[in-house]
Amino acid sequence: MLCIIFAVITLLSLQVATAQEVGFTLAITNVLPNARPSGTFTFAAHPNATSGLDVQLGEREVPSLPPPAGVFIIYTVPPTSEVLWLSPKDVRTMSSDSQVRHDYDLNVTWNGGRLEVTSAMRLPRGVDSAYLVDVITDFPNNFIKARIDSGVVFTTDNPAITRMKVLVWYAPTVTSVDNEDVEHVSIAPNPSSDVLSVRGCVPGSTIHVVSTLGIEFVTVRAVDSTVVIPVYNLPLGAYIVRAINPDGGTSQQTMIRQ
Repeated sequence: MLCIIFAVITLLSLQVATAQEVGFTLAITNVLPNARPSGTFTFAAHPNATSGLDVQLGEREVPSLPPPAGVFIIYTVPPTSEVLWLSPKDVRTMSSDSQVRHDYDLNVTWNGGRLEVTSAMRLPRGVDSAYLVDVITDFPNNFIKARIDSGVVFTTDNPAITRMKVLVWYAPTVTSVDNEDVEHVSIAPNPSSDVLSVRGCVPGSTIHVVSTLGIEFVTVRAVDSTVVIPVYNLPLGAYIVRAINPDGGTSQQTMIRQ
């Protein structure tokens, strides 16, 4: 039986990658009695995107079809006539003169327990709205229809639900996103099990590691451009790594502790 639960929690990642790209991230977790395999999926639009594999835009090839049985994996299949590759990031062509909707294919292999899909903290500038829906029915009368909004969680315990769609309406002015409005940090490795490096920090900024329930686990002041944070003692799951600069500018990304 399908179980859909919406819970307002605190904040997950969004990242505007360049002045031309607009994107946001969903965190997907398979909650099991003794494990919580997790991963992220990034939805984005860029003027230079194609229907193929755009490595320069962050799309990458992951195991060939079909996915290995019993292995937790999050992927999309590109909108081409031939299924050639999978990727945990999907970048679509961006238009600057009219609102456009792109439908993204979200696939998850999981077995038992429940599946949690957590939305971004907020939609980036240039995205009007977005929905997580099923692939069987048509919008707006979907069987599953979860509006992607601040800290919303979609949950199901029906293992037959392995394929969904994310519908994203892009505003016509996304290519005017000003790169100077966004401060960037990068994190590695991700997922992480031991230590996490936060790069691109402004000295004097504070780095916060916060759970999806809003619980702050780590606060560190940056004295250099790179901050190394031990994460081996954090519970498994998804976290927000947020940098707050002395001038108030912020940057954050989702980190998976595994």
